[in-house]
Amino acid sequence: MNEVKIYRSAPRTGDDSESAGASHRFMFYEAAKLSVHPALVRDVQWNPFNVRGYDMFATACKDGTVRIYEVRLSPTSTEGKSQNTTAAGSANHTSQRSQPQSSLTSAIAGRPSSSDMSNTAAQAPPRTHSFGFKHSITQVASLDHAHNDAWALSWDPQGQVLLSNGSDGVTKMWRRSVQNGEWLLFADQKVEFGDEGEEEKANE
Repeated sequence: MNEVKIYRSAPRTGDDSESAGASHRFMFYEAAKLSVHPALVRDVQWNPFNVRGYDMFATACKDGTVRIYEVRLSPTSTEGKSQNTTAAGSANHTSQRSQPQSSLTSAIAGRPSSSDMSNTAAQAPPRTHSFGFKHSITQVASLDHAHNDAWALSWDPQGQVLLSNGSDGVTKMWRRSVQNGEWLLFADQKVEFGDEGEEEKANE
C-alpha cells in the first residue's frame, strides 16, 4: 500500500502466450519500482502530456505530501553481462518450448522430453522481461504539507497544472515556475459547510 510500480506493455513471448492461454499480442511487465513511501499512497496520476521528451507522474500520500516525479528512458547496453544473460536465457527457454518433442523422439534425438522441460520450467524462477531500455526515476518536487491527508490528484489536459485535494477540504492547483522550475501553489479553493448549505470560498 505504500509502494508504487510502473508497468510497461511489451510483446508476448511464446512462453507467456502458452502459459496464459491467451491470444493477446502484448502484456504488461513490471518496469520500475519507486522507493517505499513513508505512508499510505492514496492516489497516483500519470501526466498525459508527453512531448517534452520524458514522462511525469505524481503521488498523493497519507502524510499530506504530494510528490512529483520524472521518468526518463535510456537504452541499455547490449554488452552488459546481466542483460545478455537474461536475453540469452529467454531465447533458449523460448526455443525449447516452441519445439516440443515426444519421449520417443527425444530419446532418439538425445533431447530432453517435453515433460522434463515442463518440470524444469516449473522449478525455474520467474523470468524478467528485457525491454532494451531502462527507466530513470527522479523526484523533482516534494510539496510538503500540501494537505493534512492528501487524497486525490488530477492533471489538466496539457499536463501543466496539477490539482490536489485532501481531508482539509481544500483543492489546490500547482504549477511549475518558468523562472526556476519550482512547483508552486498558485490557486486554491476551500469548501465550507454552514447552516444555510454549502459556501465556497476561493483564494487566488
